[in-house]
Amino acid sequence: MVVTVKWTKRARSNFDDTVQYIENEWGTKSAQKFVWKVAHLMQTLQNQSDIGKIEIRRKGIRAFVFSRQNTVFYRIKENKIIILAIFDNRRNPKHKPF
Repeated sequence: MVVTVKWTKRARSNFDDTVQYIENEWGTKSAQKFVWKVAHLMQTLQNQSDIGKIEIRRKGIRAFVFSRQNTVFYRIKENKIIILAIFDNRRNPKHKPF
């Protein structure tokens, strides 16, 4: 079942910050690879929205580790996937958004 993907402001900011960081540290090619990986993840979520593990059941928040360095947090609501945040797994787990 294909659904619509919506991004929160927080998630968009996380994504932009991560792309900028990767570009500054490892160059444009690495940043483009990250962008491609996220785009592929969005396509996968549209078709297999339940692939993430349930992080907070009562809020319906799921998490999916899409690279060693990054986890996407999202919620399924009706026919939409709402991207809530992208978290850098190298950060202290106490700083996880959920």
